Amino acid sequence: MSNPNTAKFPTTVATDTDLLVASDRATATLAGAIGSGDMTILTSTQSFIAPCVVSIEDELILISVAASTVLTVATGGRGFDGTTPASHLVGKAVNINIIRWHHNQVAAELKAVETFLGTNGTNIGQSGVYSQLFNWSQTPGGSLGVGSNVVTLAPVPPGISGSAVNTYVRISGGTGAAEACLITGGTAVAGNPSGTIIFSCVNTHTGAWSIATATAGIKEALNSIPADGGRVWLPAGPLNIYADDGWPRLGGNRSRYRSQLQLGLSAADDCRLDFHRLAKYGRRFQLQWDGDRQ
Repeated sequence: MSNPNTAKFPTTVATDTDLLVASDRATATLAGAIGSGDMTILTSTQSFIAPCVVSIEDELILISVAASTVLTVATGGRGFDGTTPASHLVGKAVNINIIRWHHNQVAAELKAVETFLGTNGTNIGQSGVYSQLFNWSQTPGGSLGVGSNVVTLAPVPPGISGSAVNTYVRISGGTGAAEACLITGGTAVAGNPSGTIIFSCVNTHTGAWSIATATAGIKEALNSIPADGGRVWLPAGPLNIYADDGWPRLGGNRSRYRSQLQLGLSAADDCRLDFHRLAKYGRRFQLQWDGDRQ
């Protein structure tokens, strides 16, 4: 399983809110009982620096403000990282722990920076964005029915929004035939902690299905470039494309983007990316770089 966290870089710069702040030996007890929906926590001592995540029994809680012995819960912070909001009695321990989310977010940001720089810094000086940084996947849970569906993404991946034009997501795994679905609306804004997207399915999907980029991150990268054009760099190797509508034509009177797609090789290589349809039926494409010609 890949890292479930999505890096903020390079579309934005990660802040303490994204990475959280750790404190050594930060521990206290509840000075007052809290319900499963309470957003203010009173503690016995002043031990925490926000933003941070505290644990009370089996629940993780995202804290946005720590003022003396009063902790303010961030919007959506109860039941953080898949835990369940619950009631907690006076005297229960309140702790800061190193949690998987913190490690995974730091790892995601580090890999994003390394990818941006390239091996031995070969990407330094090249303009544009890198499609692999927009290659995302999430498992929201629940089920999808035939027709319109609303799914919450947390966080919203870079290049994805409810207003994204001609942007598809791919539903696969679980029960139900995999398919590419066009985003038609929603509240999602790229980089936000959470947001919804609306799309229609041809099939039902239950079980451990996932939602992901339908274009190996390429369309999301195109969505992030300036309106007057830009460059998207692709990594070497095969890239699977599951949606063929809405692609920018490179040249011709149907071009909608002044953009270039290039393979992520060295700065000295000048490569052209060709789209090749591999099957007469279906919507699956593959972009293949042979590595032996320019």
